Amino acid sequence: MVVMPKSPLSSALQVALHGTCSMIEQFLLCFPNDPAQGEARQLLDHLKSLQAKSFSAEPPSSQHLTSSLPNEPNPFAFFQTDPPTTTTPTAEPAEPITAVEEDPFAFFSPMDLPAAPQETPSSSLFDEWVAPPTSSAPTTQPKEPPNSSSTLDTIPVTTHAKPPLDPFAQNELALSATEKLLRSLRQRMESVELQSIQIPQRLWEESPEVIWKTCHLSLLRLPIQDARSWNERLLALAKEHGFRSHDAPSDRCPDLIGQPFSLPTLCSPTGEVFSGLQFSSLFDHPQEISPLLERSLPTTLDLQPWLQAAALALYLLEHDHTLHHALYSAYSFGMIQIDPQQREIFKKHFLLRLQNIFNAKSSAEQMFSLWELDEAFHSLLHNPIAANKSGWDQFYKKTRDLLFQAKEHFEKESNKNISLQELPSEYRTVYEKRLTEKDIAIQDGKPPGKVLSTLRVWMNLEGKTWLGRVIYRG
Repeated sequence: MVVMPKSPLSSALQVALHGTCSMIEQFLLCFPNDPAQGEARQLLDHLKSLQAKSFSAEPPSSQHLTSSLPNEPNPFAFFQTDPPTTTTPTAEPAEPITAVEEDPFAFFSPMDLPAAPQETPSSSLFDEWVAPPTSSAPTTQPKEPPNSSSTLDTIPVTTHAKPPLDPFAQNELALSATEKLLRSLRQRMESVELQSIQIPQRLWEESPEVIWKTCHLSLLRLPIQDARSWNERLLALAKEHGFRSHDAPSDRCPDLIGQPFSLPTLCSPTGEVFSGLQFSSLFDHPQEISPLLERSLPTTLDLQPWLQAAALALYLLEHDHTLHHALYSAYSFGMIQIDPQQREIFKKHFLLRLQNIFNAKSSAEQMFSLWELDEAFHSLLHNPIAANKSGWDQFYKKTRDLLFQAKEHFEKESNKNISLQELPSEYRTVYEKRLTEKDIAIQDGKPPGKVLSTLRVWMNLEGKTWLGRVIYRG
């Protein structure tokens, strides 16, 4: 019995059918709601029926066993699994030739298909493979009219990647309570009513607790009545998304910012906790400055209000991610937004000025140290500058009042004259009188030439003059 290997063409067509069926299955998964699904599945079933057929190589005739040219190479020699066997013809009847059922993928891969043979296969074998049955859909799609709903001819075959998901365009049911709250919170903070706050874009990449605190602290830049209203609106927004208050607000009113400000701790429906904020607790336990209280002072000046202001400033420095600073000893090129590196630099200079008050050996040295600390308070600011009658505006006024109270105290204690001078609101007058140095010009909504903030006042102490410094509208 003579065994013939399966035809290379047969194996190649089986590989092609297998790859085509796999590709159509992928398309059906990619386009589940396409109106051409039924037509495509009929095509897939027909191709699978062709693939399942058993094709045996017919006994080649003598004209196919020998080449027309004596030295012409066999184009299918590379694909044959066994070398051809030379037999001597006899008069006995030839035994039937059966094809060995080999794995068609044993030596083929979809990327390594053989080149098309030069000889044309027999029409009967070709028709048996590709001719569609009369009862099923044709394998070749007919040309659709322009208004046809079939999209088989236009299925993209080169791109399968899904577009990136937009977190603000996801299904509402797929979002957690925290994600819904943050999305609503961002819509409120970027509304036209709060455009003066200008929350930086990088803030929304922080943790939910940082975003929640910073948004509330940013309200201190609004006039007091507006800040109270927005504080209540944001708390109501949290309750709408299922959050509940974990502790009650404090009844104490921190005098430094001119308004009661407390942010209760929130608990989400899933147990996630956003820690709250109560400024009054800072006054009972000032951080990083309590060791200074144990040191003796050369004067009888009450420094407790200064320490409370310092504790508040350090807390805002740590938690308000919209802050800038313009402290010349820490940054000599104007005003800069506070990042982690600038936060540490400013904090180092701030604490050094605070410690100098306790290291002073005379009332004059202590007065100069308070003047420098007052500059540090006023150099912690925003861009744009906080509005008049806002929490930050009240903080600047309260700390400046502490400086003038210290001046009066030292004048009575030392019987020496100390001159402090507030600067005019018009920069032209400030410039003509040479009252300042190293001033900063910024672009703001105020009229040009308007003094926006007095970073430090003009001072004359023991016959020596110290110039002031301002930020003005350039």
